[in-house]
Amino acid sequence: MKESTMINGILQMYGAITAFILLAGHFFRKRQRALKNQCFYWMIFADMSMMFFGGLSYLLSTEENDTLSSMSLLSAVSYFALLGLYCLYIYFLVREYREISALPVIIAIGFCVAGGIGWGISSYNNMFYTDAGRSMAARSTMYWVGQVFGLVPIFIGLILLGMSLKYLGKVTVAILSTVMLFPLLVQYIPASPDVQFRYPATTCSLFLCYATLQMEEERKGIELETTLLEARLFLLRSQLKPHFLNNVLTTIYYLCDKDPEGAAEAMNYLSDYLETNLQDTGQYGEIPFSEELNQLKSYLYLEKLRFGDRLTVNMDIRFRDFTLPSMTLQPIVENSVKHGVSRKVDGGTVTIRTEKKENMVEIVVSDDGVGFENKAGTGKDRRENTDTQNSEQGYLHLGLRNVEERLRAISGGTLRVDSTGGTGTTVTIRIPKA
Repeated sequence: MKESTMINGILQMYGAITAFILLAGHFFRKRQRALKNQCFYWMIFADMSMMFFGGLSYLLSTEENDTLSSMSLLSAVSYFALLGLYCLYIYFLVREYREISALPVIIAIGFCVAGGIGWGISSYNNMFYTDAGRSMAARSTMYWVGQVFGLVPIFIGLILLGMSLKYLGKVTVAILSTVMLFPLLVQYIPASPDVQFRYPATTCSLFLCYATLQMEEERKGIELETTLLEARLFLLRSQLKPHFLNNVLTTIYYLCDKDPEGAAEAMNYLSDYLETNLQDTGQYGEIPFSEELNQLKSYLYLEKLRFGDRLTVNMDIRFRDFTLPSMTLQPIVENSVKHGVSRKVDGGTVTIRTEKKENMVEIVVSDDGVGFENKAGTGKDRRENTDTQNSEQGYLHLGLRNVEERLRAISGGTLRVDSTGGTGTTVTIRIPKA
């Protein structure tokens, strides 16, 4: 075995071990439900496979050619799987901040599939390279045609990454781009022409990205805890204003003469409602939907006491077995009651519906209240306008923004608002569910 062959094998096995360590660390991380996190998990797996099978193709260079060809085939397929997953990861990342077409990613994945097949076959027929892939210097006449299958996905991935520059910042974008750019640059390092640094460089780039994303995750965690506390305090402040308690308590006062049992029941609802809102103010994470629903029912019961026949509540709960961040639905439903239904002379209806659609849970909160103009879209479309609203509209936007940020970071979910003046508002939440 030549010395360069041994070096290449050791380098790739070292990359495989490093990728395995990253894979184990990523597997035990919390909050893995976000699609982009799952893509990153599979990127590491693909890199580990590419390094492992590539390393074997070098270290077993004295074995039969069929064995080596199989190792090279698996390594090539893993490489193109890594490229496709990278584009998919960037797509899900950008989609958190803006609407984006899936067409470029579909094209990139198509090139990856074709490239994996073409380069895999080359392990047997030497279409793009010779020597069973043990030396990329042994190129065939169609080598540069084969390079197109890898360069197109890289180009598409970098374009998608550039689209998120203003949201992620230059440092994060630069680090994420190293997954594709660093291996391309490293292959031009002056060294022995038979020593391949390109693929181990991919593992190093993933390691750098992993460390950066971990730090970013910790930073977002701290911000989300602050956001949750802010949301709870803001919600409590709005609920504990004199007019809220005064209206509820006045209603209960009149019930004492007309319906003592109803008054006692109302006091129990109010007590449970306030106790639940006041306890665990700094809670971070997910809770069962049933807990959120029970709190919501207490709130709607109290509002029903105030508005009577002016408020109709319809609940179409088709699916319950899921979790969501605490304080997700209450701010949305309160917006529907306060800013929608209560402003209509004849009142209106608030509808809450849940159902499971394939691998997603969909929660829809809709009302036929007064609505509001030009605010349709996801929360990310409305952020720049939040600070320009008056205090009442500012509450509406703050509540939705906090809910959306926690949904995205904790559950990997999305939130969309569609509203038309005079018609009503619909808020749609989608949460991944295996």
